[in-house]
Amino acid sequence: MHGRSYIPCNAAEYPLLEVAVFPPKDRDWWLCDMGSFLRDGRYQQLDEQLETALSASFLSREAEQQYYFAWSHDSPRLDLHDIISTGPEGLAHIKAWQRACPASSHAWLAETAYWLYYAWQYRSHGWATETTPSMWACAAACNKMMILAALQALTLEPRQWMAPALVVTAFNVPDWFNLINEGKNQSVQSVLNELRNHQRQHPEEMDALMAYSGLNGHIEIIIPDALPTGMPLNHNGRRLKGRNFWLFAGLHIHPALYYIFISYIPFKMPRWGGSQEEIRQLISSPVCEYLTVQERDHLRHLVWWDDFRDACGHEVEDLTERKQQFIEVQREAEQALNAADRAEALRWLTVSYYALEDETSAWHYLQQAVAQEPNLGPYLHNAALSLAEKFTPDSRWRHNQICHNAQYGRSPYAMVLLGYCLLTGLFGFTQNEALGQQWLDYALKQDSCFAWNETADKLHKLGYQEEAIHLLTLGAERGATNTASKLAYFYVFDQSIPRNIPRAITYCHQVIDQNTAILSQRVVQKYPLINNHYAFSYEDELKNVYYYLARGYQLLCFEETDAAKVAELERQLIISLKAAIDWGDAQSLPSLLALLSEIQTLDVTHQYLDLLLEHGYKGNITAMTSLAKIYYNRRDKKLYNYKMSARWMYFAQTIAPDDEKVAEIFFSHHGRNYWSICRYTWSTLRIAAHEIPGQENSMV
Repeated sequence: MHGRSYIPCNAAEYPLLEVAVFPPKDRDWWLCDMGSFLRDGRYQQLDEQLETALSASFLSREAEQQYYFAWSHDSPRLDLHDIISTGPEGLAHIKAWQRACPASSHAWLAETAYWLYYAWQYRSHGWATETTPSMWACAAACNKMMILAALQALTLEPRQWMAPALVVTAFNVPDWFNLINEGKNQSVQSVLNELRNHQRQHPEEMDALMAYSGLNGHIEIIIPDALPTGMPLNHNGRRLKGRNFWLFAGLHIHPALYYIFISYIPFKMPRWGGSQEEIRQLISSPVCEYLTVQERDHLRHLVWWDDFRDACGHEVEDLTERKQQFIEVQREAEQALNAADRAEALRWLTVSYYALEDETSAWHYLQQAVAQEPNLGPYLHNAALSLAEKFTPDSRWRHNQICHNAQYGRSPYAMVLLGYCLLTGLFGFTQNEALGQQWLDYALKQDSCFAWNETADKLHKLGYQEEAIHLLTLGAERGATNTASKLAYFYVFDQSIPRNIPRAITYCHQVIDQNTAILSQRVVQKYPLINNHYAFSYEDELKNVYYYLARGYQLLCFEETDAAKVAELERQLIISLKAAIDWGDAQSLPSLLALLSEIQTLDVTHQYLDLLLEHGYKGNITAMTSLAKIYYNRRDKKLYNYKMSARWMYFAQTIAPDDEKVAEIFFSHHGRNYWSICRYTWSTLRIAAHEIPGQENSMV
């Protein structure tokens, strides 16, 4: 393989790499910070910069790539994202740009990108199983608005090849566009008739959904009479339709265009109603003759990858099929002409072997993968740390990989680790505190939710417990999400570090205050969009920290001897455990129900008696046994009632006659001796079957 030379393919010793590049090589923007230009009202300056970039895109593939990724929906960093993602506020900025610069093609290209973004938002990013009919109606309307904006961009600037490159990813073409394309006369129609009709049928849901993007079914937008001049209508004597129309429109504008194929090919796969053979024929046809051998091979790789992208080898149950897949992927890793494509195949092999616990093979393919391209996602980044720790802990391979994965610019996990290694000298790094702090600050901007916590967790698993705590502390000081809660967890539960309950409680309260403030400002949407990307849950973090807090108070109770302090600690214990349950921690319910009969502070037990009764009458065994113990307690002058105790004990025994815990409580209370058993039997003799809670005809 002919991969990049700056990361070795084996674990031999190599000179340490200098870590002086900051920020990462791939900048925050492909072209410019469009959001700042729009917020500042510098429309003319922005137009001039974008016009220069458009002209340059005709002269070199690198400039074409930058222009494409600045606007592409699938770009790792869409230059306009911080404007588009704000919804109607962002649309207002774009409309202001259009008003200030009526001849600006880029202002309309921005609106094209805007409606494309929300078409995908409404249809749940392609995972449409839970998408409602109203969401589909909104997505279709966004689709139409996108096409209109693209046509306007092309009318103002016939060189605007990015408009077809965006629209080629549209999931549907409206009927009126096909009529225009075919040159057929049609009566004057409003573009948003269907949206308006659906809004009349489902006004509440539609109003809520349309508010996300600023769709307005009441405005009249008339269908244009014709396409912009110069658009190709036929290819090889056949009328161009759908995605093919937009593909050849882009190629007509920019005859040497490459990146439009990157948008086009994924949407011609079988999952979108196309076929792989059709794409292969296109790649080998005269249409693609002008592309380099490497470019055509990458397009071929996109087709090949469609069969492997959704599942790795360890997920294939049939061993014969699995073996064949491994052979095919290994062949691709050897024969693909582009380093990034070889790396993709090698990463597939690494993940597969690592999941199959064949670490020797995983390590072999991992080294080859990073030699081709140092880009590792979170899973493989963490796997690389484990494998390097096992196979070459003293090698500089790990140092080099961390450096280049971070500088590649797509892995906040590697950025966090690089910053920490520079700050402390971990893993053989030359200590550079100033640069380390810079990297940590930069990493926080890229990912404030997962990278810090999971990197610390990985360090901890590798045996670097002190370093993990230090990194989490740095993250908590910077406000990195989930770091304070992880610190609380370690200080309460982890046996490899000194337990520090007061500090854990402090971190828990820090998280509670922060998350409660955030959630209090969040508007609960009755009709939320479906986010199929894993998002951080402040509710889940609250659920967890309340449990950590409860456990911390419980441990302090065990150590405390002062009765007044014990009473307060028990109160806080129960409050915290109840809060954990309220935030969704159903697993804490049995603990709470059991503890209410074990704590010494009776007024707390009295406070939650209704909760115990509620669950007891629902047939909860733990609640029943707790009630039996509470009513049996002679110290409790308010609740002591032997008959009630025997009654709840009988309920528990009847529902769970073989439960060891039920038997233990019975023999420690009602079955201590012969006379206790006689009294219990007499007290429960007349309880009828229909009185047992949780039964079909129980009286509760």
